[in-house]
Amino acid sequence: MLRYLYLMGAILSFSCSDPSKLVGSNPDQAEESNAPKAVQRTSNEEPEPDTIVSEPVSIAGAFLSCQRSEGSESAAMACQIDEAGIQAGFGAGRVEMLNLYSLADDRAFADHPFTFPNENSLEFELPAINTMWRIELVYPGGQMLRDWEVSRDASVNNLLEDGDFEAISVADNATDVSFRIYVANGEGSAWTATLQEDNNCPDMIPVFELNTSNPTTGEAAKFGQQFLDLDGGCFTDPSIEAGNVGIEQDLELTAGSLYLLDFWYNARNNPAKSMGMEVKVNGDTLWQEATITYQADWRRGKLIFKAQVDRVKVEFLEIGVSDRAGTALDGIRVIAIPAG
Repeated sequence: MLRYLYLMGAILSFSCSDPSKLVGSNPDQAEESNAPKAVQRTSNEEPEPDTIVSEPVSIAGAFLSCQRSEGSESAAMACQIDEAGIQAGFGAGRVEMLNLYSLADDRAFADHPFTFPNENSLEFELPAINTMWRIELVYPGGQMLRDWEVSRDASVNNLLEDGDFEAISVADNATDVSFRIYVANGEGSAWTATLQEDNNCPDMIPVFELNTSNPTTGEAAKFGQQFLDLDGGCFTDPSIEAGNVGIEQDLELTAGSLYLLDFWYNARNNPAKSMGMEVKVNGDTLWQEATITYQADWRRGKLIFKAQVDRVKVEFLEIGVSDRAGTALDGIRVIAIPAG
C-alpha cells in the first residue's frame, strides 16, 4: 500500500559545481487548457503515485526544479523545468511572473525580477539570504509551478540522524587502511545496514563501509570528513567482492505535511566497477539510477514528498554489481517544509 504521496515527478540531480545546470524539460504543455489541476481526495481514498493533492506544484506533468548556489556569500538561485528528465527551454514570453516566499520570516516578494541566461535556465538573486524559500513560477492565465529550496544552514533541523556519516570515526577505528572501516549492521549509527539480494557474503552480515579522503583516488567527502560506500567487502573477509547493501532509517513525521529529501551521491573512482542506486520511502521506489559514473563533483538528488502516515522508512539501496565498490553517499537530509 502506498503510504506517502510523491509530489515531484522525478528526482532531480544537480552538479554542485554549476547550479544553473539543473535537470529540465519541455514547458510547452504548461499552457494547455486541459492541464490537470490540483485534486482534493477524501480521507478514505488511497492516493496514486504522481498525483497532485492540494498543492499546485505541477502543470501537465511539468515540475519546477530550483537550486540555490553554494557558498555563504552567494544568494543566487537557478531554476529549470523537469518532465520525466527531458530538458527543454523556457522560451521568450513563457513566464509571466516569479513569486518568492521566505518561509523563515514569512515574507513575500511578488513579481521578483529574473533573467534567462540561456533558454534552459531561469536565474535570479534572492532578496536576502534566508534558510527556506518557496518559489512560484506563474504562467499566462495564472497557472503556476512551485518548488521549495532549503539551505544547509545549521539552524535548519534535519529530521534524519547522522546524514553526514560522522557518528562513527574512521580515524579512531581504522585497521587495514587508514581511510576505511567496516561496521557490522551499521551498529553505532542511526542507520541500519541491510543485505541486498545479490550480496553473497558467506557471513551474511551487512557491512556499513565508511570512508575518509583517499590519497590514491582523490576521493573526499562532500560534507564533513566521511562518506558512505554502499558496496563494501564482506565483514569477516573484506577481500570477497560481494557486499551490496542498503541503509535505512525510520522517521517520525506528521501525516499530511510536506518534506524535502535531498542527498549527495557519486560513484567511486574506479571505472572497472559497477555502481547504481535506488531510493525508497516506505518500500516505494522514488528514484533509481542504474548506472552511476564517477565525477569530480558530487551530484545532488532532491525530492519533495507529502507524508501520508506519521512513521516513514527512508532507504538507499545499492543496485550495481556486487563488486566491492558501490555508490558513495553523503549529506542526506529530510527537512519539514512549513505550511503556507
